[in-house]
Amino acid sequence: MDISALVAQTNTRELAKLVTDLSNLHGILWHWYRNGVKLQTVRLRKTAGADIVKMTRKFVRSLP
Repeated sequence: MDISALVAQTNTRELAKLVTDLSNLHGILWHWYRNGVKLQTVRLRKTAGADIVKMTRKFVRSLP
């Protein structure tokens, strides 16, 4: 598959959600490490990361 064709199919909204989730994770871990702040986790409804994992698994299974 041509890389440019693959990149052209990129869903920018999903990518933005993934980057936001990773940024939030970085902030939480940074404060925990730097300030000794107790971790407070919140359950996210549905993230782009979960969708990407699901689509990647589906894609890998479809390979010959």
